[in-house]
Amino acid sequence: MKRIARWVNPSSWNSVIVFLAMGIFGGAFAWVSYNLVFLFMANFRFLSEHGVLALKYGGLRQVIELVGLGYLSIALFLWFKLCENELVARLRGKPDGPAVMPASSPGGASG
Repeated sequence: MKRIARWVNPSSWNSVIVFLAMGIFGGAFAWVSYNLVFLFMANFRFLSEHGVLALKYGGLRQVIELVGLGYLSIALFLWFKLCENELVARLRGKPDGPAVMPASSPGGASG
């Protein structure tokens, strides 16, 4: 289980690997998202022109596949942002911990 956690956690990767992974995830996100626009437009046109017959010949299956590709696109974007945040944190040299420390007032009361 530790091996899987190490492979999935960008904090344990070398900075060059994080940068390369960010590029791969960003490119894959762009390609999947760009392709989705055309596929959704073509599917909508197919369903609107042929109606129920289009559903019978695979239109509904294609809608389900496109929704799955949409979720894949979101996952790729999240991995891109995860790598980006890791690189920015490394470049700034921030220590692990909360970014903003809460202010304390005299007597321990807040307000």
